[in-house]
Amino acid sequence: MSTLTLARTRACTFTLALALASALAAALDLAPVTPALAGDATSDAPGDATEVERLTTENEALRRRVQELEAREGDAQGAAPEAGAAKEPGYVVVKPAPAADAARLTTITEAGTRTVSTGASPLDVTRGSRAQQWVVFRYQRAGEQPVRDITMDVHTQFSGSIYRRVKTLALTVDGERIDCPVAGYDARAVTGGGSRRRVTKNHEELTVTIPVATLRRMAAAQAVTGRLGPIGFTLTRDQLASLRALDGTVGN
Repeated sequence: MSTLTLARTRACTFTLALALASALAAALDLAPVTPALAGDATSDAPGDATEVERLTTENEALRRRVQELEAREGDAQGAAPEAGAAKEPGYVVVKPAPAADAARLTTITEAGTRTVSTGASPLDVTRGSRAQQWVVFRYQRAGEQPVRDITMDVHTQFSGSIYRRVKTLALTVDGERIDCPVAGYDARAVTGGGSRRRVTKNHEELTVTIPVATLRRMAAAQAVTGRLGPIGFTLTRDQLASLRALDGTVGN
């Protein structure tokens, strides 16, 4: 039994004890048992009054304890979604990198495959949902094989299902439209909020395949915008700088 449940149970028990004591006093035609009369100097049963006063004091203390535990429970449950999502197999909750680090690349080599990625940065949404979203660009190279394409990973928090049916990223690179296919989608239902108001929404993860030729055009562009279903966005100058840095490592 949790501490909160135990505290609630004890509080209910003391409340019931007071009610029964009052009912018994009424049935025996005794003075009502109430906190106000419990300390009355004219009471005919000082021992009973002292006991009721003790019960009242303990009951009030338990009520305050229950309120404190409920508040803590609400705070803990509100913070739980992110931690829970991070533990889900195959799902990673990303955090935005500082703007100064946007162009820095991370390289991880494992089993002969090298993964190069940009830092996660906030997606500058210009249309649609205002849910928190981050974008990461990356590619993988197995041995010395040429890189054919990169991926654009979009991560969201509490976005509902805005990307569930999206199949294409419509890029506009210096005024010219280029379509790129959505290669993967994943979602995790996460519940957040306090104990009295619970909200369940999805964290989403979308992966788009972008050919290297398109990467190079994006890296050299002055302006890049995009549409992912209902969401419109613009790549920032820092994100374009990270694409130029990523393009410089492809080496095809």
